[in-house]
Amino acid sequence: MTAKEMIDKALILLGYDSGDGSVGDARFSSASKSAVNFVLNDITHCLGLENYTDISDISTELQLPKRVLYDVFPYGVAAFIAANIGDSDKQQYFAALYNMKRKTVTYAEQVQDVIPAP
Repeated sequence: MTAKEMIDKALILLGYDSGDGSVGDARFSSASKSAVNFVLNDITHCLGLENYTDISDISTELQLPKRVLYDVFPYGVAAFIAANIGDSDKQQYFAALYNMKRKTVTYAEQVQDVIPAP
């Protein structure tokens, strides 16, 4: 999934599209890329990945597990966009959903069996 597809999905969740898939408000374009970078950083940290880099273009392919991209990521992007344009009701709703779903994104560090030596 590309960052553009993720942004479109978040805008549909927020109800900000016109029904035909077009969004005519310039406020969304300024907030969208920042929203994706913010959530990408957060999710990358939750997964324990070390290879985080900001996206430079919205046509960039997001390299995360499918479940995270489809079940967690859109809610964080939606919350961030709503916060940037001042829609506090939708921001609170989607932030709560994102935080609830983000708790399921974890990683396990490998445990090694070692014998302590004096």
